[in-house]
Amino acid sequence: MQLRYDPIKKRWVVFAPERGERGDYLILQKEVEDDPEYCPFCPGHESYTGRSLHEDTGIIDGKKVWLTRVIPNKFPLLKVEETDGIKQYGPYAYSSRLGAHEVIIDSRTHGLKIFDYQMDDFIRLFNAVIVRISDLRKDVRLKYITMIKNCGKVAGATLSHPHSQIVAFPFLPNEVKNIWKNLYEYYYVNNRCLVCDILNFELEKKERIIVKNDFFVAYSPYAPRHSFEVHVVPVIHTNDFIGLKDYEKVKLAEVMIDVLKRYNVALDGASLNINLINTACNIDIPELEFSKYKERFFHWYIELIPRINRIGGIEKGTGVYVNPFLPEKCTEILSGINII
Repeated sequence: MQLRYDPIKKRWVVFAPERGERGDYLILQKEVEDDPEYCPFCPGHESYTGRSLHEDTGIIDGKKVWLTRVIPNKFPLLKVEETDGIKQYGPYAYSSRLGAHEVIIDSRTHGLKIFDYQMDDFIRLFNAVIVRISDLRKDVRLKYITMIKNCGKVAGATLSHPHSQIVAFPFLPNEVKNIWKNLYEYYYVNNRCLVCDILNFELEKKERIIVKNDFFVAYSPYAPRHSFEVHVVPVIHTNDFIGLKDYEKVKLAEVMIDVLKRYNVALDGASLNINLINTACNIDIPELEFSKYKERFFHWYIELIPRINRIGGIEKGTGVYVNPFLPEKCTEILSGINII
């Protein structure tokens, strides 16, 4: 058993490999695909979802059709139509549900699994994310805009049709705010980017590297909360996902496809979450005045989190996670898979 400290999120994680030996500890269950006849995201059902906020189009059977669409979420958590402002209610505070919540329909193909995405699927997804984040940032009320992807019902997906989500908040979520502050504090003391230092250390040690190319590295973080968690990080320091060049999109897609193929074999197609940890925008909060230096201290990355761990009272009650697999073991398993 071992305790490890995550310097980006400043938290301890308990590693208990003996728990991984229990046959009932991990959650590995097959997904049941829903019926495309009733799927609102399938071609021909556009009237169910309304107008497109963005479309990537192509030619199929001589006709121009959408290949990727972005639409308003029919059941949004947050809405741009709401007014801004926080109100007090005794010791409490509340506000309207200001923000934005959009759905990216990644593909026309119902039931396409993330493990089977091709280069073009990822390129269109990246383009959609960049277009929508760029547009939403024009609303100065929005402070943090990101992309999340729930793959499988255990990970929170409600439909089998491949889709992602764009979520925009009028505040900096606590998890992101903590990362933001921790990265700045490290930069203030060391005059260097913490993510860059971590990446350089990992590349030197080669103990947790899964796959890399000239532009991106996928590695198992030193102190992950979740078994088989992987971070995909740009090699060159950059603070904003929307600055991706076309050739970088190709290189990022290469790494994502590689890791996902390994996941599919090692974890038998288990559910997972994909989260973009990106820079904030329109920050005018006094406590985050240091955000003017964000290009120096912030480094974006993508989290891939398989949903195979059981979460119990320890995690919920204390925020301390128990991980049954050391990242070195996960790296050994993933990197040892032949995906050709």
